[in-house]
Parts: sequence; structure tokens; C-alpha cells
Amino acid sequence: MIFDVIKFILSPFYRHFCRVNEFIKLKRKFPSLKLKGICNIYQSQFGKNVCLYNCDISNCKIDDFSYIAKSSILNNTQVGKFCSIGPNVKSGMGMHPINWISTHPIFYSTNNLTGKINNNKNYFKEYEKIKIGNDVWIGADVIIMDGVTIGDGSIIGAGSIVTKNIPDYSIAVGSPAKVKKMRFENDKIELLKATKWWDYPFKKIESHHIQFKDIRNIEKLKVNLERV
Repeated sequence: MIFDVIKFILSPFYRHFCRVNEFIKLKRKFPSLKLKGICNIYQSQFGKNVCLYNCDISNCKIDDFSYIAKSSILNNTQVGKFCSIGPNVKSGMGMHPINWISTHPIFYSTNNLTGKINNNKNYFKEYEKIKIGNDVWIGADVIIMDGVTIGDGSIIGAGSIVTKNIPDYSIAVGSPAKVKKMRFENDKIELLKATKWWDYPFKKIESHHIQFKDIRNIEKLKVNLERV
């Protein structure tokens, strides 16, 4: 009884120590990573100048200049460069079998929460990799189901539930999310896809940043970026 009381009293200090220790290790491994507030991070990789705000990240890879806003939970998700992930976004929360007698993980998972049945293997694939392309904007309160790919340059409207793949440079909204329109005409989209501006060194992108403000500049931008 006394031991339990001492453990209860000391646990907040221990958790704080663990957070500080984890923060130090992350900053050593990813010096340009920006952490705001309390972030829970597990087995993830980060590119340059990634920003995280009060979010949970596990088994993810988040590439250069992308940010994740507060209260978002990302699991088993690959995020491209220059992505804007809004608050309270959820991805990779796992799946349950819908055609079995029961949907409860006690019957199929080695990691079931109750632990009353010891499965010697996983009988159902709970998680599938999610891929979010480059320059994607995902609005607040979006849910992304396992196995989904969201194409480069896409926009997902707030509150949407993404259950299927979303093509490049489209705008998708709703539950389930459906493509409402393409952001640009086909010729402009093809030029954007061919340019892949996000893969160029940042100094080169920065030197031509004015051209990013109008889609009519895409041909000129492509030429300038390709110029040695």
C-alpha cells in the first residue's frame, strides 16, 4: 500500500524526466526539428525543419518543412515535404474485421488490450501504411483510414473521413471524402507533377518564391529551377 502511494506521488516526476530525456535524444538526432508543447513521439523519422505542435507521432516518417498541428495523432504514416496538417487530424488508427463473428481484437491480435486470450500470431492485418504526398493541406478534424494514399498537392476539407485514395492536385471533402474538383487544369497539373519543386534545394526555392504566388508562373518556375 505504501509503495503504491509513493509510486503515485513520484510518477509525474518520472514522466517529466522521461520527456526531457526523449527531447534531448530527438534534438541530437534531428537538430532542426521544432517541438511545441507536449509531443509524444515513438519510432519516427523527421526531415529538415519539421514542426510538431502538441501531437502524437508513432511509426511515421515526416519529410522536410512539414508541420503537424495540435492534438493530431499520426500512426504508421508517411508525410511528404511542405505538408500542412491541421489540428485534431487522425491517421492510422487501425482496422477491425467486419465479416467475423466479433470485431474485438481479443480474437485476432497478439496485442489485444484485455490479454485474456493468448494468440500465438496476428490473424488479421490491423494496420496498413498511409502515404501523404508533398504539398498536401489537410484541414482540421480529418480522419484518414489505413492504406490510403493522398496525392501531391491535394487539399482535404475539414471534418472529412478519407477512405479511398485521393488523386494529385484534387480537392476532396465529406464523409466519406469525395473529389469535388481539381485545383487546376490538366496541363498545369502535369507541369506541376513534372516540376516536383519540393525536391530542389531550399535556397533555390527561396530565390524564386515570388513565382509561387500564381499558377500561371509554373512554366517559368520550372525553367528557373532546372537552370544550373
